[in-house]
Amino acid sequence: FTVRGAYTGAEGLSEIKKWKPDMVILDLMLPDEDGLSILSKIREDKDTEKLPVVICTNRGNEDDEKKCYSMGAKEILKKANEGRDSQERLNLLREELHHLILQEVDRKGGFKNLCFFPYLLS
Repeated sequence: FTVRGAYTGAEGLSEIKKWKPDMVILDLMLPDEDGLSILSKIREDKDTEKLPVVICTNRGNEDDEKKCYSMGAKEILKKANEGRDSQERLNLLREELHHLILQEVDRKGGFKNLCFFPYLLS
């Protein structure tokens, strides 16, 4: 499959509209806009309201998690993992994302495009 990234929320929304990905990986902390507002915009658009969105964040806030799930997030992956070094955390995130992508491939019978907001691994 093909992966495209976006540096800001505005760029990500533009890529989603133009490119129509099969799944979006969204960080809650973006330079121009909060990820929750981006998720809300994705859900408000008839063309993207059912688009699978995986949240990846360092914000361990329970309220944010509840909001994300209530807004239809498929999954929430935490970048920070106490007691693990950076490389171990990255490897764990890759494994979790790989598993989620394979689930989506099985569900849809194919998978071509993935869009992510790049603060994912920062």
